[in-house]
Amino acid sequence: MSEQRKLATIMAVDVAGYSRAAEVDDRAAAEAVTRVRAAIDEAIAPNNGRVFNTAGDGFMIELPAASSGVAAAQALLTLVRERSLPRLRIGVHLGDVMVADGGDLLGHGVNVAARLMQMAEPNTAVVSQAVQTQLRQAASVPLRSLGRVQLDKMSERIEVFAIAEKDTRFGRITWRRNRMRLLAATGAVVLAAAGFAGWRALNPAPPETPRLAVLRFESLGGTEPYFSEGLADELITEASRIQGMEVSGRASSFALDGDRATPANAARELGATLVLTGSVRRLPDKIRVNAELVEAPGGRSLWSQTFERPSNEAFLLERDIAIRVAQAADARVTAPAPHRVDAEAYRLYLEAREQQLGVASADWTAVRDLYRSAVTRDPRFAAAWAALGRAEANVASEAADSAPLSDITLAPALEAANHAVALDSSLAEPYLVRALANAWLGHWRLAAEAAAAAEQRGGLAGNFYRALGYLQKAEEARRHSTSLDPLSATEWNNFAYTCEYNGDAACELEAAERAHELAPQDTSATRGLVRALIVNHRGDDAFQLMKDATWLDGDRSVATRTLVAMSGHGAGPSTAEMLTALAQGQGYVDTTTGNLGDLQRWNDAAALLDRWGPNERATLFTLFRVQWAPLRRTPQFWALMRREGLVQYWRDSGQWPDFCAHEHVCEPYRRG
Repeated sequence: MSEQRKLATIMAVDVAGYSRAAEVDDRAAAEAVTRVRAAIDEAIAPNNGRVFNTAGDGFMIELPAASSGVAAAQALLTLVRERSLPRLRIGVHLGDVMVADGGDLLGHGVNVAARLMQMAEPNTAVVSQAVQTQLRQAASVPLRSLGRVQLDKMSERIEVFAIAEKDTRFGRITWRRNRMRLLAATGAVVLAAAGFAGWRALNPAPPETPRLAVLRFESLGGTEPYFSEGLADELITEASRIQGMEVSGRASSFALDGDRATPANAARELGATLVLTGSVRRLPDKIRVNAELVEAPGGRSLWSQTFERPSNEAFLLERDIAIRVAQAADARVTAPAPHRVDAEAYRLYLEAREQQLGVASADWTAVRDLYRSAVTRDPRFAAAWAALGRAEANVASEAADSAPLSDITLAPALEAANHAVALDSSLAEPYLVRALANAWLGHWRLAAEAAAAAEQRGGLAGNFYRALGYLQKAEEARRHSTSLDPLSATEWNNFAYTCEYNGDAACELEAAERAHELAPQDTSATRGLVRALIVNHRGDDAFQLMKDATWLDGDRSVATRTLVAMSGHGAGPSTAEMLTALAQGQGYVDTTTGNLGDLQRWNDAAALLDRWGPNERATLFTLFRVQWAPLRRTPQFWALMRREGLVQYWRDSGQWPDFCAHEHVCEPYRRG
């Protein structure tokens, strides 16, 4: 081989999730890669680029300059969004390469570009410092520093930059940048830090963003615990409105209790840089709160202050504390000042919130009634109206068997949400209620508008994205929520199921293991881990877990027997048995369809889609999981999508579900 060296800009590109897509439908996956190649050619042509190497779903491209490499990456990302192409990861580096016979390029410069590509999140591009140095004068290029990282199998550390929107999270890179510090923490407290390290690997938070943990407040002088905890919980909500700061979720913050409630633990287990602690004393006519803000992990006090307000100014007291926190974090509160709230209405509201945290199935009526009492006492209490909307929606959902979901049954939820918006349009929750209710009703455009409004106000609309088949966006939302609430088994369990539907087996297993570690007695978390083990080809471990959980001691339910069959340790129930159980009220259309799909009885599952009614609309997302491509090739699936108005919504919005990027089944419906 004759050798020649030169300086070149290398762009490495690969298709995220290609292996999973090929396993489901190799022909559709190959067609998708062909469309990606056409987009690459279109993006690099104006920038005088050339593809010099390909390998399956990967492409190596040479461009003449750093500026043309970044321009090509931007153009390619734009084409991906506009054409609903498979998600891509892109790395761009300017470095020394060797020119081999035939025009292939080899050497360190090519390897660095490939490593950068591996660190990029789907639909983002990561560039090296060498590229950024050449672009310093190009203000129009939105490069964001991600810090210095260690490249795989290389001794050097380099600074890397992202071409992405400002709120895009780069988990792989943040983990690499901090892993030595995190491994040291793991050695200090083995059990806690092991869980934290697993969380950090999946959900790291940018260290440059302050993160606040509000720990459980102490009750003084006979103050009811639910009142002091509720006030601290409201402080979490109020602090979440601080622009430029993240706030740990309630479950994780309050989990640090007793000896664990230290700044060092808050930093290690929650990623907190600031910790707010305090006590509450409720007097006959006023509320007194002692609060202290300290740095984590060291515990240096930033301020300590006593706040006192009349009983009807509790929300104003919370605003006072939030403003002091914002000042210390060099951030600002952007939401409007809250109104005074009737003292008894506020007490009822906190009592309802406390009951809501432990609510079991069919118990939402009592919570709903407390919120109703709160807004009756104070009709201008916006937060109580928003919470009432959520409770009304859950009451309607629980009663769906006897009173199917409809405009009538969901009217109380929407009315309460509308009251909340009219009183305080900065709240995210009433918009989330609107999104949820309208999605249940099949009013997809209204639901989409409400979800967008909720996100603009800091809400997480992952459930809505899931309902429309945007599973990658749902996974990103769940990833973020677990990063804010890393000690919540519920968040991790929801994340595991989202990863399953998105076909991300490794993510599913890590999340499910974390959920089960946090709540080993929780049936839902155990079921999630069983499914994750099966997906990761560990059927024996899944079967042993079912035995340890005593599920097999007389439990002959369809769901359990289906999991046993999936683990490879028995025959699953017959389709006839499933249909008989369904007719006897021992299951639902959607859960029975799910069991048939898990056993890959696609024709039987498709037949049940004809019976899919309004009450099953809330679980349409189960049909969008990556593994269920065979079901989407049936006429019953598309008849259901038409009947529910989803085909029309996808066509009108131009935003098709994720599976359309990997499966050829959507094309006839795009055209009408």
